[in-house]
Amino acid sequence: MKNKHIKLLTIIILLLSIHQTFGIDNQKANNGDLFSKEQLQYDFANGLFSRKLFTEAITEYQTFIDKFRNSKKIPEVRFRLAESYFSLGKYEIAENLLTSIIKGYRTSSFYQQALLKLGCCQYERKKFQKSDGNS
Repeated sequence: MKNKHIKLLTIIILLLSIHQTFGIDNQKANNGDLFSKEQLQYDFANGLFSRKLFTEAITEYQTFIDKFRNSKKIPEVRFRLAESYFSLGKYEIAENLLTSIIKGYRTSSFYQQALLKLGCCQYERKKFQKSDGNS
């Protein structure tokens, strides 16, 4: 119970700090701007991830994917989403996400990282013969 309160307090503090730092009341901004909704969602999810609040990060990364489907950040967000699942021991979900990155984003800078992490997932799932990215 105490752990849940600490996580909730951390999220509230993070939201307040983002609000104070960026003054997000009703500002309008161009895409790519520090104040854009896309950038704020991205930063919020990454903040949760960096604090090892993986369950909460998963929710926020999924929100990012749902709201900003055409973002250039999608490969990275999908990779961080997979890393979050991996960190929670949900290797099959992580493996599916990583496979989608490998198949759909071959030119992404996250392609090589996804291959490596896919191998880690398959190792954890004892799928030793399939750690080649073609599963």
